[in-house]
Amino acid sequence: AMHILSGEELERETQGDLQLGDTDGGDVAEISASAPLLKKYKETLAGFVGGAQEFCTRRGITYVLVNHQTPVKDLVSTYLRGRGLIR
Repeated sequence: AMHILSGEELERETQGDLQLGDTDGGDVAEISASAPLLKKYKETLAGFVGGAQEFCTRRGITYVLVNHQTPVKDLVSTYLRGRGLIR
């Protein structure tokens, strides 16, 4: 399972007033991102990613967290090399 997240989702550091857009539904939310809110976001994201990874692991599914900017050819070659399928 490849879990694809954007760099902004993985490394959110921006504080202040922000507009967050849902790329799927088009909804927009305005928030004020403070240090405590960013901390809670990171904790929630870590729990979500950990839960997805645990779900896959229990079922014998390989879980890979991917930044959406990672080129597919790099992702595939790293995955195949890591499993000894190519050199």
